[in-house]
Amino acid sequence: MKKTNKTATRCFVLGAVLALTAGFSTTSMAANMHSKTDEVLTKDVVVTATKTKAKVRLVPQAVQIITAKDIEAIGATNVDDVMQYALSLNIIHAVHGDALAIRGMASNQTLFLIDGQRIAQEDTGDTMNGEALKRLNVSEIERIEIVRGPGSSLYGSEAMGGVINIITKKSHKAGVQFGFGYGTKRNAGFIRVDFGKHDHFSGSFDAHFEKVLREVEFKDRGGTRHNYRFKGNYDFDNAAKQQLQIELHRMDSNLVDETDLFKKPNSSKSEHTGKVTSDSRFTNKEQGGSISFTGKTASNEYMIRAYTNRLTKHELKRGTLADKPELGLIPGDIDAAKYKTTVFEVRNTSFINDDHNITFGFEHKKQSYAGTRLMRQKVEGPSLTKELKEYSTKSYALYIEDQWQVSDRLFLLPSLRYGYDYQYGAEVTPKLGLTYDVNNIWKLKANYGKGFKAPTISELYMNWVHGGSNGMGLLGNPDLKPEHSRSYDVSLEGDNGSMFAKFTYFNNDVSNLISFKRIRPSADMVNPPRWLLQYHNVGSAQINGIEIELGTHLSKYLTARLQYNWNDATDKKSKTRLLGRAEEETGVQLRYDDHGVNPLQITLSGKYVKNYIVSGRQGDVFFSYPTIDLGIHKTWNKQMSIYMGVDNLFNKKEEDLYIRGRSYRMTVDWKL
Repeated sequence: MKKTNKTATRCFVLGAVLALTAGFSTTSMAANMHSKTDEVLTKDVVVTATKTKAKVRLVPQAVQIITAKDIEAIGATNVDDVMQYALSLNIIHAVHGDALAIRGMASNQTLFLIDGQRIAQEDTGDTMNGEALKRLNVSEIERIEIVRGPGSSLYGSEAMGGVINIITKKSHKAGVQFGFGYGTKRNAGFIRVDFGKHDHFSGSFDAHFEKVLREVEFKDRGGTRHNYRFKGNYDFDNAAKQQLQIELHRMDSNLVDETDLFKKPNSSKSEHTGKVTSDSRFTNKEQGGSISFTGKTASNEYMIRAYTNRLTKHELKRGTLADKPELGLIPGDIDAAKYKTTVFEVRNTSFINDDHNITFGFEHKKQSYAGTRLMRQKVEGPSLTKELKEYSTKSYALYIEDQWQVSDRLFLLPSLRYGYDYQYGAEVTPKLGLTYDVNNIWKLKANYGKGFKAPTISELYMNWVHGGSNGMGLLGNPDLKPEHSRSYDVSLEGDNGSMFAKFTYFNNDVSNLISFKRIRPSADMVNPPRWLLQYHNVGSAQINGIEIELGTHLSKYLTARLQYNWNDATDKKSKTRLLGRAEEETGVQLRYDDHGVNPLQITLSGKYVKNYIVSGRQGDVFFSYPTIDLGIHKTWNKQMSIYMGVDNLFNKKEEDLYIRGRSYRMTVDWKL
């Protein structure tokens, strides 16, 4: 295991704390406390941390908010572009895309939501959160809330590391907005129609069209992707401010991956030893909808909601042979999957008084997965006649949360969740958070909570064998136990208006960690692979870390932001580092804004990743690398704005981490 210089790290933290403390003035902070959730959604208000509106500086959890204006300023044409600017996230590089994780946890230990709703998506550690990001329409996003720290007491399974909630735009005044973007990775266009308010009805429609460009060097998939979303609201004319909301969405994608199987090393696409090629065609469809009824009185705010969404995936592999008949034909193969999530939930917030709110709720959830990888086929290996095997999981939960302003200085946020999984039984996950005003500038925040993650359907029932004697296979394990965690963090946070600083130490102890190990093929396996793996509860992990966030206005026009993360993620039994994580990440952002009527914004972002660990053929491999992005956003008038940018300015490439080198983006937006 690679040792970390903990003494140097601690000295750095102490020095930063002393420097920032000395640099802060004694300007007082506003002392307004939590009110009856009347705040609008701004960067000062968060809904994900408590499931109701609360002021960011009051909630004990660490929160980062990315708004639509931030997204517009960086010219993002894809959610992947946005997340690269989120300094608080750990990016896990994988062949299926950059998955997201928080505080050294795995990607499937971080819950991903859209408008507070779970989505149907892939459910393995290598795929969860990775491909789902690519299917979203970035132009419909109002804000992204990233909450770090355990969230199982409110959200249940998968929220051990934290929650990422993407909130889509609501209907405002009538208008049309459209735009297009060109770049190295993709070309995209979008249109948004806001119907405005017509008597009791308001609504909006968003459409996004994307052409994904292949990078042949890295064997990427290329093709088209379309996204559509409709949102409608009906306001009842009564004192309870009741509203009926309906949302429908759909995504279609058609991608292809062509591979020259006998291409010479370091050759062009046309130079190969035999004209043998294969192509894989990926047809994906996602669709879903929700209906909710909300209301608000002087003493209560309530919601009843039901939603469902489904993801259907189909892959067709084909091979052709021209001038090497002795190699034989490459058989065709299919791979299909159908994921479905259905949830019914009820929530109510009671306003006890100006200093005391209690939220309680109920949730019933069913998830299913039918796929060709969930049973051993009668004919192992490639086949066009595979069957789909279906499994499902069901659970329900009751939760309660108390937001209590105990005194002018102390704010408490206890919560408790009782969940019942039809396969694993009852789980109780408590959490306690507090915020204490040390003085007019500094706040002390602390959290302690338990979390759990039930095994996914793939982890239980996967049965995928690929490649025969030279390939590999992965099997599920129906005897898996849920993962459990105990987590705490302590933060010191200061804000005097022109400067912001936050220093956090966190500790996650995860037991029954789900991973996989190599096993011997069974005697009845017709064509066993060389490597056969199976999911197992392999032990426990200890994940400690430090987060430093600094921000300041260097001048009227220039703002600087720095974030430093140190993670010590270790398997407690073997004392080795957990794979797919960086030991240190340092991010810096400089933003120039002339604050004019038609502003000019220039953003320079840099990130340095140290000791990102992956498993190689000769053992563990460590990567350290920098990336720098530059973007310019200009608003020409009230109707038009343009963005031009370069990502990975100095063309850093790491094929093992799927870092593809320099890329360009340009977007143009119009508002009518």
